[in-house]
Amino acid sequence: MTEKPPEKKIIQINDKINKKSPPEDTIHHTSPKQKEQKKPDSEQSIFLSGMRTRKIRTHNGHNSLENLDDFFREFMDSCSESDQDFARMLLSQNRINIFQLKEILDLQKKFWLEKKSLLLEDILLEQGLLQSQEISFLKNEAETKKIPALLPFLESKEVVANKYHILEKTGSDYTGVVYKVEYLMQCRQIFSLKIMHPIFSFNNKNISACFHELQEAKELKHPNILSIVEFGILPNQAIYILTEYSSGKSLKTILKDHWKWDITRSLRITQQILIALLYAHSFSIFHAQLNPSNIFLENGIYNHENIKITDFGLSKIMEKGEVSFYDSPETMLYMSPEQICKGKIDQRSDLYTIATLFYEMLTGQPMFEAKNLSDMLFKQVFTKPNPPGKINPLVPRALDRIILKALEKEPERRFQSAEEFLAALENIKNPHIF
Repeated sequence: MTEKPPEKKIIQINDKINKKSPPEDTIHHTSPKQKEQKKPDSEQSIFLSGMRTRKIRTHNGHNSLENLDDFFREFMDSCSESDQDFARMLLSQNRINIFQLKEILDLQKKFWLEKKSLLLEDILLEQGLLQSQEISFLKNEAETKKIPALLPFLESKEVVANKYHILEKTGSDYTGVVYKVEYLMQCRQIFSLKIMHPIFSFNNKNISACFHELQEAKELKHPNILSIVEFGILPNQAIYILTEYSSGKSLKTILKDHWKWDITRSLRITQQILIALLYAHSFSIFHAQLNPSNIFLENGIYNHENIKITDFGLSKIMEKGEVSFYDSPETMLYMSPEQICKGKIDQRSDLYTIATLFYEMLTGQPMFEAKNLSDMLFKQVFTKPNPPGKINPLVPRALDRIILKALEKEPERRFQSAEEFLAALENIKNPHIF
């Protein structure tokens, strides 16, 4: 028969949960003599967030238990499995501590006993412990981790779907893996084969949405866009996309390879990207995944560079929230605030992304740097970037103003079209640049 715990103190919904460390009287202190007399016991410690720590008590006097499963068992009636998984993630990422969680669950159970439903995220918002954007991001991240990684690494000389002869792996990102292949059905012509992450084919709704947009993107025919040849599903249920092959280097590779502050070159690249997007936007097709790894630079006539853009056909499925996962802060660096926060994606989202690329080319460094995804999320949504001219003094103020306008957090305050963005760049007159 276990001893009845002390009477619990119920906190009110409008009370702020203590964000600081627990008061000293909540930790057991023992003298050296007492420590010698005390025998080691498994109950002397608990396992929290992957770290072994001393036995502690929450504010209401309840002893913490051996592990979180036991801890949640007390609240199993009022705390759903999804809330438990979410709470584990919050603890593992140090978003809240065990004391805050205990008070939150006490409050949730109080409402449950009153036959009222209160989700863990509702309490977090009410108490000001997390913002809605952070909660949305963390929940998406939690769902993504449940999806198995079904992408096998394909070796050279392998034949995929009886028609694609793998030559080499040329790249990868959070959407999938890209290979240089020979297409056996077309006299061994060279193409790029992208095998998408399994999340894109996780259910029939995803597949249908993805195929619909890919069919629209397949109609794009422009000198600065790598055309889609065909798409389908492989035997392992992964979606594949076959596109024209580019022999050029990706902008990602070039930026890492001793990139210099070349304003003229940066401007020419940006103008070509805008021209390609202006064409795509005229068909109401938005990219939404533009980044340095899917922009290629090829040598053209008179040694002028021609850009080629790939990865069209994924914007609508991203906007609807059917797919939402990020593997690094770098992934989120090139996304607009409204895309991160699950708002409406349109041509202005692409213009924001182009401005982040232009910023990086002009300064030689990313617009924001962050240690983790949450830090990058906060900066993209709330932090204004420094003018490029503060980093590269050769950037004229007129160009600073253009870039900062394209990087406005609210889409209504940006350029409203690629044509408007292009016109602003063409109006720049500076003898030191041209």
